[in-house]
Amino acid sequence: VIMSAMEKEITTPSDLAPAPDEVKLMRFLMSAGKKCMDVLTAFYYDKLPLNDIARVFGYTSVRSATVQKYKCLEKVKSAVKEKSFGYEDFLESD
Repeated sequence: VIMSAMEKEITTPSDLAPAPDEVKLMRFLMSAGKKCMDVLTAFYYDKLPLNDIARVFGYTSVRSATVQKYKCLEKVKSAVKEKSFGYEDFLESD
């Protein structure tokens, strides 16, 4: 993708969208377990389609992989709720 000179000069203010505290975030993701962490990483980070995830992780169908991904996300959400954390708790503080 070719950017114009003007586009190259545009910067995003650092206070516009604070970066998440990766250590806190990783702790909650890990709380769901290694298999969940691997599934979520494959889907969100590696951008693997669910049919590939089903094959790689040995699920019997794409539907099974979808359900497992959903359950993993629910585990993470539950852990966050249990600790009563909100989105702002995952932002780095200066």
